[in-house]
Amino acid sequence: MLKKQYKLSDETIAVMQSFRLIHSGVFFKSGSDILSSIKKVGVQSGTPSLFARFDGCTVFDTNVSIGDVGEFMRAYASLDEPTLEIAEQTRVVNGVQYPIAPTMMTMIDKGNKRKIKYRFANEAVHHRLVLDQKDIPFENPDVVLELKWLDIHFLLKQARGFGLTAITIKSDGVSPIRLTASNFDAKDAQDIVSVEVDATSEKQFELSLSIDNFDKLFQGDYDVKLKKLATSGIIAAFFHKSMKLKYIMGALNEHSKL
Repeated sequence: MLKKQYKLSDETIAVMQSFRLIHSGVFFKSGSDILSSIKKVGVQSGTPSLFARFDGCTVFDTNVSIGDVGEFMRAYASLDEPTLEIAEQTRVVNGVQYPIAPTMMTMIDKGNKRKIKYRFANEAVHHRLVLDQKDIPFENPDVVLELKWLDIHFLLKQARGFGLTAITIKSDGVSPIRLTASNFDAKDAQDIVSVEVDATSEKQFELSLSIDNFDKLFQGDYDVKLKKLATSGIIAAFFHKSMKLKYIMGALNEHSKL
């Protein structure tokens, strides 16, 4: 039986921990991608979709579906410099062996004395997420801008402190683009916190995002592309400037215009 061994990079571990805020599980697509997603959290809350994708340093030769990142990381951290081992699996049909997708991995510590077997989660949901991401085009965006982490972090910190519900990226077509935080649930909704960014746009627009989604961004500066889709409203894509990491968020369409 052929066995292959893998190491998780520090960067991959950090992103996995960050993706836990989006969904309890993550999916390594064969070739190196980690994908994670959150759909609408119930009809009443109406939180728009959030997709996240990371093209990482750890390349698996098979799909790996982790159902609970917290559970996985507790086991992983209990071992000294662990290696992940995945064995090829086969099924016998009419006396003939056929390869099948592996269903588990073994975590092995540096001394090769301690081992933990970890069973993969169901891949069906994750395959759908892969297709969902391929269906989101970002050629010819309507607006492109750059956001610094210092501005994002300031806005998030203040928004949490005031219990605000939405982050808005807005431009009047003349002045610098602004990031604002407000509470759309209030009767007199208004911008409580605002930050001017070092960018302008000739277009007038307002793109409002749920604070619950915006709060999931991994630390770093981002190139941001805004696009209006014919079928599903306005979406924003955040591309990390130093990692192959991106987030796609659906706008709060009733408070957005582009």
